[in-house]
Amino acid sequence: MILGFDHLVHFTNRPNKVMHKFRALGFNTFAGGRHPNWGTHNCLSFFPGLRYIEWIGIEDYQAAKESENVLIQQIVKDSTFEEGFSNIALRTNDNSSLAEWLKEQGIEVIGPVDGQRRKEDGSLLQWSMLFIKEKGDMPLRYPFFIQWGNTDENREREMADMMKHPLGTPSISFIGFNVTDEKKAFHQYASILSKNPAAVQARKDEFGSFIELPIRENFNLRFYKKGESSFGDEAFSPVVCGIEGCEDARIEKVNGGTYFLMK
Repeated sequence: MILGFDHLVHFTNRPNKVMHKFRALGFNTFAGGRHPNWGTHNCLSFFPGLRYIEWIGIEDYQAAKESENVLIQQIVKDSTFEEGFSNIALRTNDNSSLAEWLKEQGIEVIGPVDGQRRKEDGSLLQWSMLFIKEKGDMPLRYPFFIQWGNTDENREREMADMMKHPLGTPSISFIGFNVTDEKKAFHQYASILSKNPAAVQARKDEFGSFIELPIRENFNLRFYKKGESSFGDEAFSPVVCGIEGCEDARIEKVNGGTYFLMK
């Protein structure tokens, strides 16, 4: 049911500005569109495997505040703090069956919720989202699940040129979190992915000590241990996005988001 990582949601006050910053780094970026019912608008950058980054902003605060969409509620909450990463989406081919499976595990869900927007060419893009109801004792915000109104095969064909970049062949390879209890966060995510991972072993990278949860197709989630990483305080949402296949290795801070570019 779960096909892998879909996209990273990066809240920013000015999506267009971030789009141009990312373009200057050598990535292809695109204007997305508006979500009138939610009061938001976005810009995008696509990568192989149908993965992408969504820079989303609020253009109608009242509409966003009144929206019942869980993601929009999260973004409104995040907007009271600073710009940065809000959440991640995992792609599924059957939100309804996934919802039933989660319920059988004792997990309360919201949705599926339908979404749509008009693309620049006038065509209608449609999808549905499924959310897990948050609990106060969880170290992390749960991811949400997205099912697109078109097959992966068709989307791969339609988006082939959009996933190419001047700087090379980059791919989103990991999303990282910074938490006090990295093992608890690890198992929080593993439980909703129907995984039964073996004992995990800590590793280190440029940011510090972490344990890792493989998803699918060369993509992992990293859970950094607060106090043993350079991220500082515990964060409820992602703190770093790793992109491999770049021309050189460097860390880029973009409107509250940390992007780790790797060769």
